[in-house]
Amino acid sequence: MSDATFERLRAEAADPETSPARLEDLARDPQLASLVAANPAASADLLRLFALGNDQEIRVAVAANPNAHWDTILGLAGAFPESFIANPAIPLLLVEDPSRVTQLTNVSAEVVLTLLRVESVPDWLIAALSQHRSQSVREAATYHICAAGEAVDEQSALHALRSAFLGNDHIGSNYFAMLFVLPPDRPADWLIDLLARHTSPSIRQIIASRADTTQPLLEHLLVDQDPIVRKGVALHPDLPLDVYTCLIGDTDANVRQAAARNMLMQLPIDLVEQLARASKAGLRRIAALHPGLAPATLERLAGDDNIAVRRCVALNPSTSLAMLEKIMDGETTWAVRLAIAGHHNTSVALLEQLATDAQWAVRHDVFWNPHASNEALNTILTKDKLDHHVVGFGPISERLTAFLSQNVRANKLRRMIRKSNNSSYQPARSALADKNLSAEEIIALAQQGDVVVRRAIAANPRTPAALLTLLTRGGDIYVARDAAGNPNTPPSVLTYLGVPNHMSENGWILSNIAQNPATPYIVSALLSDVSDHRARYAARVACSSKAAQFTTSISSEPELSVENRRRLLSLFLALSQSPVETSLSRMLGLSYPVLTADVLAKEAQSLAWPGRYIVARHPNADQATLERLAHDGNRFVRAMAQERLRM
Repeated sequence: MSDATFERLRAEAADPETSPARLEDLARDPQLASLVAANPAASADLLRLFALGNDQEIRVAVAANPNAHWDTILGLAGAFPESFIANPAIPLLLVEDPSRVTQLTNVSAEVVLTLLRVESVPDWLIAALSQHRSQSVREAATYHICAAGEAVDEQSALHALRSAFLGNDHIGSNYFAMLFVLPPDRPADWLIDLLARHTSPSIRQIIASRADTTQPLLEHLLVDQDPIVRKGVALHPDLPLDVYTCLIGDTDANVRQAAARNMLMQLPIDLVEQLARASKAGLRRIAALHPGLAPATLERLAGDDNIAVRRCVALNPSTSLAMLEKIMDGETTWAVRLAIAGHHNTSVALLEQLATDAQWAVRHDVFWNPHASNEALNTILTKDKLDHHVVGFGPISERLTAFLSQNVRANKLRRMIRKSNNSSYQPARSALADKNLSAEEIIALAQQGDVVVRRAIAANPRTPAALLTLLTRGGDIYVARDAAGNPNTPPSVLTYLGVPNHMSENGWILSNIAQNPATPYIVSALLSDVSDHRARYAARVACSSKAAQFTTSISSEPELSVENRRRLLSLFLALSQSPVETSLSRMLGLSYPVLTADVLAKEAQSLAWPGRYIVARHPNADQATLERLAHDGNRFVRAMAQERLRM
């Protein structure tokens, strides 16, 4: 084809006087298709076919074509927002059928938030999206430059940012925001300060609990009017003694108990003795678990009027047989007898007495107590007829193995145990778990997202603490199990997963937490009283060994390189990603000073305006990113980007 002929065909494809039939013929030539797609004479059916293709240039032209059907244009709005907004036929289509305005209010939030990033948006679209079902969309429409005008001061932006977090302030959804830290880096001071003074107590609690929250900020939150914030301070992993002294005298019982639980093993023994004499039963209960209490103190607590206090004395690995017998004498509460049944100091005679207990859980713990006699085991097997709820499955000691091999009635039980052991979960064991991988190699493998690989990484003793924090909440139960048993997992994470109110229901996870040498003694002690028999047994064994140490000795992790911290932040941002909602975890992650310009450029495409605002405020955002954000549709994002460009 000559150049003259091709130019004639191009002119024909672009001419609005060309007939629709002729345009369909011309559209068969790939070199002319984009011109046909932009031609207002092209039929709506042809434009619909174009929209289904993969050619971006053609689809952009279709989105702006006034002859395209409403559904075709709307389907392209998210991919090509500028073309959609520029389409001159849309106002006429809305007048033709007003129900289309309602249809706009039901379009997915992802699509309409993309439209609201555009600088020039018509009034009719702002009005329609102000009625959208999504709070995030309504908020973005309110703050659009065409609705609210230019932002004049920083305080209005910070006020809007505080409001953006109100719908996402519960602890469970902000697991990473509370526990993920990446020393020596920390989120931007301005953002931490903003959140520490947030109107939501839950958000202030999250900041108070973070391991990198500074001492001055802790002191500010210590006098907060809301007890859940002060409880957050009490859960801080590195409380100064003077702050603890204030918390232990708090007017709220939950705050006092959280502080006592968190600091118990770091306190001088004379302060623990004071807790054991406290008028509040909750404090005496925590103190009763300390393995270093004087025998006289334990004896006094063994006769306490409060059931929970007596139960904790029975759980204490230092409690003697004489004290256990004192508690057992006339004890009517099965939960206390349950603690005695699993105690390593309980005598053979006492176990034989408990083997006939009316409560099946008590008989279960007698069955698995390594000191139980054959007579006690026979009594349980006879009474319960191999009820799996009673005998359960636990660690098979040599004594129990010998008993089962000699007892003909235990054949069924042996088969049940063998089947359970064969099907029980074993940590991922591959070359990845055993190789001497560097931290850099481990982080790179974790970024691949393969579940099997992540299981092996979770079991690897060289996996960095920050990565293990992410893996405990990564979605795969087996990954979380191995991470819960890894000694590099931070004690604050193990405490969060193991203490009451935040406890996982999975017995294997709880067992791994209880046995983990990084788990604080007090957490293992509390797990020795849970309903899951595996976790209960594992916790009691762990408490016996940890009691001899009084405190757990964990070697500090070497500081990660800047590059590895950046890789971990990338993984953190991927796991905390939310398409349209404002994620507190994500906002904190975006403010870390080690993020690079290329990561920030990618995050500048976020649909949530707070994310774009933090990118605009980040010191590492490059000029190209700032120039793009300076033309953002959100009044606060553009104002911050413009200010940064003037600096």
